[in-house]
Amino acid sequence: MAASRSGISPGVLRSWERRYGVVSPVRASNGRRLYSDEDIHRLALVRRATSAGRTLAEVCALSSEELTTIVQEDREAGLGAPAQYANTTPPVERWLRMADEEGEVALAAALKRGAMAAGLRGWSEELVGPLLKVLADRLVEGEAEAHHFLALSAVEGLLSWLRQAFPARRGAPVALFAGKDQSVDHTVASFTAVLAQQIGWDARVLGPGLPIGELDELCRRVDGHLLVVVAESGSFQGSEVAGLIDVRKRLPSRVDLVVGGRGAVRLGDAWKVAGISLFEHATDFTSVGRESFLRRFGPWIYGEVGR
Repeated sequence: MAASRSGISPGVLRSWERRYGVVSPVRASNGRRLYSDEDIHRLALVRRATSAGRTLAEVCALSSEELTTIVQEDREAGLGAPAQYANTTPPVERWLRMADEEGEVALAAALKRGAMAAGLRGWSEELVGPLLKVLADRLVEGEAEAHHFLALSAVEGLLSWLRQAFPARRGAPVALFAGKDQSVDHTVASFTAVLAQQIGWDARVLGPGLPIGELDELCRRVDGHLLVVVAESGSFQGSEVAGLIDVRKRLPSRVDLVVGGRGAVRLGDAWKVAGISLFEHATDFTSVGRESFLRRFGPWIYGEVGR
């Protein structure tokens, strides 16, 4: 109820409460949160303020009166998401409608504001992940229209910005990411690369069209420790599966090879037998990437190596 009334997803709402104390709802005897009308009003104001580019750190300590003032100032300055995309429209539908009616630039700006408001975890789980899944569905099913491609380009721009916003630590282990075929494969590879960089990897995205048989040589050149290949738009062909299995054989044992996406999941047993890890959805990569990082570089996190 609070999420729908305030226009904030449940996950983001919990994060705002836990990390920033934006509101402090009372609890019923069964432990359920009870939000007052003032709580809902305040949440809506914070959402509008962050949609205009302000950070939670700036606004979370402000009173509702102060929030009302800055929201009005931002509205007069032309900042924030247009009213026709706000309130109860589901987020993915809102982004796609914006791409269709306002274009790539407007959507890119809105996604950037949304990522800043959602925080480190929320940007992937609440924002880009769901949007990217819908875009992949449309492209794979042959139902993509012009605005879907505009939205995909806006997502690519956001991912590029996020990689710069979370730069790799000096000396971080290198992870390489490649998409198998179409643009959506490359975008999903870029998405997983940003997740990897947040874990601690120095994530590098390879250009599209690189022959599978050359991946191990490229990995050696950059002293890579993780190689990820994404197939979201279609299944790996027999020759590609054999090529990746050969790559696994040629790679040093210290290098983890991971495949992901709907085109990889269909061959789960083949990957496991070959010693290749697998993830299904892009957002699932975090657990795979973290496991690989911690297994090989756990001490590095605490500064014991790699200084």
